[in-house]
Amino acid sequence: MKTVCKVAAIVCMVAIFGQVGRCDTGDIGVLACLAGIVLWSVPLALCLALTGWLEHVR
Repeated sequence: MKTVCKVAAIVCMVAIFGQVGRCDTGDIGVLACLAGIVLWSVPLALCLALTGWLEHVR
């Protein structure tokens, strides 16, 4: 389970950096970019929290 969370966290980080790279200068592009970053940050935070919790339980 811990390995799955680490892999998922890496995938989320790569997706966030990819999303940042695709940001347009227009208002709609920036809003869409920020929305994408937020959407990818949620599972990243959950995975990191779960991984930390699993370490704490052990």
